[in-house]
Amino acid sequence: MTSPRRIGGFTLIELLVVIAIIALLIGILLPALGRAKRSGQEAVSLGNLRNNVQFHAMYWNDHKDRLINPFSTRLEPWVWYPGRINQYGWCYGPPYSTSGSESYGYHWLAHTLWFDDERISRARSMISPADRALQLWFQNNVAAQTNFEWIFPGSYWYPPVFWQQASRFVGGMRTPGTTANQYFIAAHASADVLFPQRKVLLFEAKQYTHPLQPQWNTPQAVPLIALCDGSARSIRMSEVIANTGPRGGTPAEGQLWHPAGLWNPGDAEMNGYLEYGRPQGFIWTMQLPGYFWATQNGIRGIDF
Repeated sequence: MTSPRRIGGFTLIELLVVIAIIALLIGILLPALGRAKRSGQEAVSLGNLRNNVQFHAMYWNDHKDRLINPFSTRLEPWVWYPGRINQYGWCYGPPYSTSGSESYGYHWLAHTLWFDDERISRARSMISPADRALQLWFQNNVAAQTNFEWIFPGSYWYPPVFWQQASRFVGGMRTPGTTANQYFIAAHASADVLFPQRKVLLFEAKQYTHPLQPQWNTPQAVPLIALCDGSARSIRMSEVIANTGPRGGTPAEGQLWHPAGLWNPGDAEMNGYLEYGRPQGFIWTMQLPGYFWATQNGIRGIDF
């Protein structure tokens, strides 16, 4: 009598070993894939920053070395654009903005891209590929990419030190911009930047490639920045903060001056007309030092 032939297959132990190996490989590969994705996003963001620095340089060349400043010829903080049919205007003073034209720094690229071809999306160079909140905002407001009546924020901010008087950034706190002090608006030239290799022209508002996306002026953040000398890189804010002197006091030799006040536009400004606050999905932490945004000595100061 012949014995029954054994049917081929895997034992339970063999299946468990294979599953364990697959799980181990997934555990090894997923972090590597995540790092590769973040590296790619960072490379795109650095490219955006460099492109925008080139835009600034082209503007300087075309305007007798003057920095981008839509307020140069007006005492009131208005930005005007003469359209084909109508003239559009956006106010960066009360009641729309409480920071005396500073909020232009979130929207500067939207204005400058008015000169793009209408058939080209204006979102290409103003959004970090990892800026989830802004990407979602654009998905929910598709018309913003082509309708010139929309003015919207970007991932890369342009500090007000470049269009406001350096005297506003000398003391420990900035005096509010008003009609009486002409909103501290000044027409600067690129030659007014005394330390172009240490002066931040544009910066990421958050470290977008980090899973928690820490805000740029927190110790945890390593945001990307673009400098006035044309370079772009990342910067560890923990090192900048550690190298900063006391608030309101004279720094020790080799230290940075403490920022001239806090970054604190207020919820009313961010949540309201700017459409850049919590109702639109953007979360900000106020009452933090205004690194890059409010540098001591303004355009003549050093950022790191």
